Amino acid sequence: MRFGPRHHQRFEKTSETDIYLCGGGKFAGWLLENEMIDILKIKLNPLILGDGIRIFGTSSKEYQLKLMHNEVFNEGLSIITYQVNY
Repeated sequence: MRFGPRHHQRFEKTSETDIYLCGGGKFAGWLLENEMIDILKIKLNPLILGDGIRIFGTSSKEYQLKLMHNEVFNEGLSIITYQVNY
């Protein structure tokens, strides 16, 4: 199944909770390109695993992030929450 803006609108209308995407890459980049991400939570873990996957694939969309919350846990783990402004 292909995911498009009309699917996103249907999910928004019928969902009783927020829509949550865990991960990144091409799909997250597509959502960003189509201005479908309102809140961005980034989990920063001080561990290097290798090259990894770009969080928004090859997206080149311009946007500004407004810091909403930064929660720091033991051992340096952080969850940073931003509002996305297009």
